[in-house]
Amino acid sequence: MSEDSRLIGVDGGTTRLRAFRIGADGQILERRSSDRGVGVISDGRFDVAFEAILEGWPSGVPVLMCGMVGSRQGWRETPYQPCPAHVTDLVNSLSPLGTRYGPAWIVGGVRSESRAAADQRCVLHDVMRGEETQIFGVSAGCENGLIITPGTHSKWATVREERIESFRTYMTGELYALLEQHSILGRLMESGAQYHEASFLDGVHVGFAEPTLLHSLFSVRTQGLFSQRAPAMLASYMSGILIGSEVSFEARLRDLSSPVTVIASEEMGRQYQAALSVTGWSDLRFVDAEAAVVQGLQRIWRLRGRCA
Repeated sequence: MSEDSRLIGVDGGTTRLRAFRIGADGQILERRSSDRGVGVISDGRFDVAFEAILEGWPSGVPVLMCGMVGSRQGWRETPYQPCPAHVTDLVNSLSPLGTRYGPAWIVGGVRSESRAAADQRCVLHDVMRGEETQIFGVSAGCENGLIITPGTHSKWATVREERIESFRTYMTGELYALLEQHSILGRLMESGAQYHEASFLDGVHVGFAEPTLLHSLFSVRTQGLFSQRAPAMLASYMSGILIGSEVSFEARLRDLSSPVTVIASEEMGRQYQAALSVTGWSDLRFVDAEAAVVQGLQRIWRLRGRCA
């Protein structure tokens, strides 16, 4: 097993911890996942979660970690690199970490600044941890364009000449979870209902047409109250409103003929591609999130070897 392993990649998210044993040609030899994400570890014992997920894998193989493991709440805080950020900026700022398993390194995040539209004196900051590794995993040799990483905090990144020029963050996934679990909107929803495409697209159109998200969201409740939509359809409808609002705002700022890459799970990617198509974007490409992070970790590691 040790002869096949060239790199172990770890994606330490807020809720999930994922590890990949990567071979010489970049293929995933083995994958593991646990629910011991950074946000779950309250006692600071990141080393315990790390050793548990790598148990039985060969020691001495270099480990490269990305994501929230490098945040202030993570194992070791690793600085953000300012935009415009190139993959070599991450390579040159890797943070070494000694573990019982062997040597490990943490990939730093990326930060961006913009000005509020209504008040140019107000500086808005955006940060990402983990998404930059996915982006650099798919940006090599690609055209300039837009890369979207949907999720808890959706990122819309402008990439030029393999640099993240700037990006914006939307709390779409987190807001969905909060509304579903802790608001009156979730009370009429059917728990665990399957994705309903027609309801999702209806929500997307509402998100486009209604300029005030705070108003359009209340229709999730009234659609249920007046039996306009079955309880099993309400979650998809609300998801459509949130994603539609997000996409609608970005569509007003961008060239719809420019290429767009969506990095996501299959289900999430399908939803964003549908919403983007409704808006008018046509040059769309989908990349699996797991494949993107593995490609990014491997690319960063290879570049580190050249720069060493």
